[in-house]
Amino acid sequence: MSTDKNTPSTEALQAQIDDLCQRLDVANKAIAEGKQELAWYKARIEWFMRHTFGRSSEKLVNLVDQRQQTLFGAEEEADTTSEAPKTETVTYTRRKKSRIETVTDTGLRFGPDVPVKVIRSELPEGCTEDDVIDWRLTRRLAQVSSSYTILEYQHPVIKHPETHQVITTPAPAGLFPGSFADFSVIAGMMIGKFVDYLPLYRQHQRLARAGITISRSSMVTLLNRSISLLAPIAEAQFKHILGSRVLTVDETPIQVGPGKDGKLKQGWFWPIHGEDNEVHFLYDPSRSTRVISEVIGSEFNGVLLTDGYTVYNRLAIQRPNITHAMCWVHIRRRFVDAVDADPAAKVCLEHIAALYRGEAAIREQGLEGAEKLAARNEKCLPAAMAFWQVCEEQLQRVELEPRHPLMVALGYAWKRRDALMVAFANPDVPFDTNHVERTIRPIALGKKNFLFAGNEIGARHIGIAHSLLAS
Repeated sequence: MSTDKNTPSTEALQAQIDDLCQRLDVANKAIAEGKQELAWYKARIEWFMRHTFGRSSEKLVNLVDQRQQTLFGAEEEADTTSEAPKTETVTYTRRKKSRIETVTDTGLRFGPDVPVKVIRSELPEGCTEDDVIDWRLTRRLAQVSSSYTILEYQHPVIKHPETHQVITTPAPAGLFPGSFADFSVIAGMMIGKFVDYLPLYRQHQRLARAGITISRSSMVTLLNRSISLLAPIAEAQFKHILGSRVLTVDETPIQVGPGKDGKLKQGWFWPIHGEDNEVHFLYDPSRSTRVISEVIGSEFNGVLLTDGYTVYNRLAIQRPNITHAMCWVHIRRRFVDAVDADPAAKVCLEHIAALYRGEAAIREQGLEGAEKLAARNEKCLPAAMAFWQVCEEQLQRVELEPRHPLMVALGYAWKRRDALMVAFANPDVPFDTNHVERTIRPIALGKKNFLFAGNEIGARHIGIAHSLLAS
């Protein structure tokens, strides 16, 4: 039988089949990589949605059955048989409204609706009321229980019965000579700005609603001068903190203006927490190793407890006398991000939860020193070793790509294993940096209100105020 010359040979057909198979393998590999890429992006989107709109609590909860309970269930019905709360009748008098404002020689203006508390100075020895020919008035703005009042000091102007000279008694000393502001209103401004997150322009509006008119620039001047007076106290506290055997350090950004091209500069607060529950917020334009290296000095030979920022690990390598400890909560957060990607992440979280349950029991007993260390090794160490065993087993899985959330969490934890186990050798080292992160929260909330510091001096003033208030 003759064959057509145009018919391909068996070898040619096999070559075409092999080529198609190779192309198919390349296509399947590209599809698999595309699926992994898509899964990674989906995981990132879910992470973003969870951190933006999800629960802020980091507690490990059972997500299997979270059906919403009825708001007015039978078991939660209000007790209508309870006695009505006791009430009392309060009466008060109010002055008739008038549009006339009182203006002092220091620039303080207040309307007739502002209450005035009169404080009379005592007469000099040997003088009586008959010798008083007039009263000189000194008015200062004061704050009492979130309201404002005018302290009116009445000083007797006296014609001395023997010398016939006209004399008067001085007003009580204020924080600043000639200022209209009482101690209380300056303290209230600081509490309002740094604790209640009220920028000065909002406090200025509140004063205006209370019928008091003062310039905003005067408020800024009072606040800056007051913080300058507190700076030596903050510095003395900082020196005391640096004498601790265990320092907890973190960092948080703040915008400082103005910068180049009309943009704000980036600065950093470095909260440094000591053993006596004191914290100092150091401001520096940099986030480099130099900052923390210069702060703690070359003679520090204690424990530095931090998060996973590479600056601290680099410093520990440069300074062998520093023992670097790391935070378990930062490790835990990586596994929280991976809990939907692989069930092994939840197993790791359960071991970390067991570790913290043991630490909570030790805290309730109030143990310290060697007793606390022995209790940690008994109640917490088994959970930690079980956690590392799971990590080691999961790291052997070849089907997970490096960017898989579980592999990212495992790699992050395994690299920091030695630093995470420092707390089992030193009872004074906490398991996490939550205590210093709680002190950062007022700064974070404050930044959402005052947005930025006007300059580096203002940023340092913010750090001084927060250092004293947080301590």
